[in-house]
Order: sequence, then C-alpha cells, then structure tokens
Amino acid sequence: MASSGAYYRYRSYRRRKNGNGHGMPRWMMALIVLGGIFAVSIVVMAAVGYGVYRSYAGDLAPPDEYIASLPLGGAQIRDRNGVFLYEFFDEVSGLRRPVTSDEISIYVIAATIAAEDASVLD
Repeated sequence: MASSGAYYRYRSYRRRKNGNGHGMPRWMMALIVLGGIFAVSIVVMAAVGYGVYRSYAGDLAPPDEYIASLPLGGAQIRDRNGVFLYEFFDEVSGLRRPVTSDEISIYVIAATIAAEDASVLD
C-alpha cells in the first residue's frame, strides 16, 4: 500500500504548479483573454466607424443652408404641345426643383394626358 506521505508530496507539487491552489483554471484565463480581445476589437471598430462618419459628414452642408439654396418658384402647367397655360407661385416652402420635359418619363406624360384629355381615349 502506498504511503500517505507520497500523496501529500504529490498534492503539494500540484499546488505549486497551479499557484498554490488559488490560481484560476486555464479555461477561465482563456475566456478572460478572449473577452478582452473582443472588447478591444469593439472599441477599435467603433473608432473606425466614427472616423468614417466624420469624413463623410464634414463635406455636407447644414440642412438650413441646403434648403435655402434650392430654387424658389412655382410649377408651370403646359398643354400636350408644350404651350404655357398657368404658373403656381409658392414662396413658402421653396422645395421644388424644376425639371425639363426630357427628364419626365414618357409614361407619366401619356398617363397625365389620358387622365385629363377625354378626346385621347376616343
């Protein structure tokens, strides 16, 4: 039968190897290290994201200046031949951007004419 002194020597050897029995298990140390790496990577990604945001936001004009730069004016109403009929003036909002007839889809023009002109359907 083995001597009980051998067991105590073995136990004291294991305690010295593991830090006198008060050390953390290796899996817990690995978990803490991985958590630290994850936290540092989140901080780095947030800093990079903020830098990209600031680089794009620095080129933008404030909303009030952008709205003030939009053209003021109203809408012009023309017939199917392009003859001027009427113009609306709106000095309050000023949020209109004039477009030429080349920029308007042919389907929108045809639908508007079909809705307003009954003779087209005949």
